[in-house]
Amino acid sequence: MCSYAVVSIPQYDYKTVSKKFKFNTYFKQPEVLDTLKQIRDLSLQLQQQSIFTIPMKKTTTLDEFENIQTQSIEKLLQYINDM
Repeated sequence: MCSYAVVSIPQYDYKTVSKKFKFNTYFKQPEVLDTLKQIRDLSLQLQQQSIFTIPMKKTTTLDEFENIQTQSIEKLLQYINDM
């Protein structure tokens, strides 16, 4: 007659172990750290930029205001593309 053995398998928290593994693996590689630093630096540079031109020296018409703001946004987009 055959006898079978039952082996209990403990619970395994795959998500937590995987998260720790990824953090300990990826966040110690120089390439990843350099890339994260570059992203932070670029984000800080963008934060310094102004989306709109607010200080007006004279009264402007709505069309002039719209053109000024459009140019300002286009200038910012060009700055982002040149990064």
